[in-house]
Amino acid sequence: MCYYLGYDVKKIKHVRIREQQIEYGKKVPLRALHSGFEYELVEIIRAGSHNQPESAVAHWEFIPFWIKNAEELMESRKKGIPTLNATAEKLLTSKLFKHAAMHRRCLLPVSWFFEWQHISIAGEKKTEKIPYCITAEQDDYLLFAGIWQPWTDQQTSETIDTFAIVTTEANEWMAQIHNTKKRMPLILSQSMADDWISPELKETDIRSILSTPCNDIPLKAWPIHKNFRTHTHPTEPEHYSNLTALKKFA
Repeated sequence: MCYYLGYDVKKIKHVRIREQQIEYGKKVPLRALHSGFEYELVEIIRAGSHNQPESAVAHWEFIPFWIKNAEELMESRKKGIPTLNATAEKLLTSKLFKHAAMHRRCLLPVSWFFEWQHISIAGEKKTEKIPYCITAEQDDYLLFAGIWQPWTDQQTSETIDTFAIVTTEANEWMAQIHNTKKRMPLILSQSMADDWISPELKETDIRSILSTPCNDIPLKAWPIHKNFRTHTHPTEPEHYSNLTALKKFA
């Protein structure tokens, strides 16, 4: 987690960072559903020239420098080395993530993301997986914390920017949905998002943001079709008779 996310293409045209309206969705086509397992390009927000926020294109998969070429990349994927997510608790201690966490932080705006809830089946030992769509209760988009770094294919000399979403321990509300691993994206408030991409941010401040629970941005969620990944409308609600209502976001 988080491996699936998407956009309301009618609503998300600009992203507001540091009192600036940044045009968004022009560099990479936005869709209702993006899968991390397709290793797609995404449009991130990061500090650009004169430390002003700008949008940029990045490959959704954080590729470490020691992977030398596309063949090694394919083999490493089988071992889970290149990663779609970066664990907040290990961000500043991992040799894979630390340098990017210190120097190359970014944001990923999204309209919604998807996660599964495991529920017990009456009279059986197995569980059923119910997918949910999660979004902001009040705003048009959420801001995920991310890290990025360039990677060069040493066979072709092609260099691309690669990216991972920072994930953290699920808050009490989100743990109702992702009730097995209990993880969630690190969702930032507007002020924290401004700080996150600041090049001047000190390590103590980075640690503070990484350890702050995602409790300031009200979320809402609803169950969706089990085949949402192939559904024409992936966010369309679906009724399941055996679900209990989620507690209200606190």
